[in-house]
Amino acid sequence: MSVNKLLFHNYDVADTSYTYGYLSDPINSPKFLKTTGSSTTVAELNATDDTFAGFGVGDIIEVRVDGTVTVRTVTSVASIPDSVTVGSAVDWQNGTAGRAFSFRRFSSGTGAGAGWFRVGEFEEKVLEVYISTFNVATSIDVTLQGRITAGPTLQPVTIWTKSYTAAAQGDALPISEDVDELRVGFKLTGADTGLNEVYAYFRGSLKRR
Repeated sequence: MSVNKLLFHNYDVADTSYTYGYLSDPINSPKFLKTTGSSTTVAELNATDDTFAGFGVGDIIEVRVDGTVTVRTVTSVASIPDSVTVGSAVDWQNGTAGRAFSFRRFSSGTGAGAGWFRVGEFEEKVLEVYISTFNVATSIDVTLQGRITAGPTLQPVTIWTKSYTAAAQGDALPISEDVDELRVGFKLTGADTGLNEVYAYFRGSLKRR
């Protein structure tokens, strides 16, 4: 059985220290959203629903329209959780009915405990990374770290690093190391001059028992 885990989706890297993260599995919202035409502002359907309570930058919203799922990344959240801003304009208007949606939470951080996800049950592990938008003086850097958690916790080891110097660059990296957990981080080297959007996915096959 193969498993795909989405880690970063169109995430705007903005720091010169590594940010480690991953996205949750989809969560179906009991509420509805809308846009006014094509817009980067996504609003709740009904006032006072607090549809976007708990949302944060890096979360993604998924809406199915006529069989096609459209995905947008949250770039900011209103102080009152009635709307969010997404990275690029989208048309999710639907009269008074609004649109049903699902979302994924983005868990991230820069510390030693941030961004770890379990992979011990997988074999034939692969990390996929892609640079979608590049606007930095020198490079967008990516690192992959692994650690063993069974028994005494061992210090994480760096499995792979790479610096990307333009958009439309990426890799599919087979992971041979036998580790319990992995984490992926991105950072900028040089001055940030605009959007630096990245994707990362993990693919693995469950071990045969």
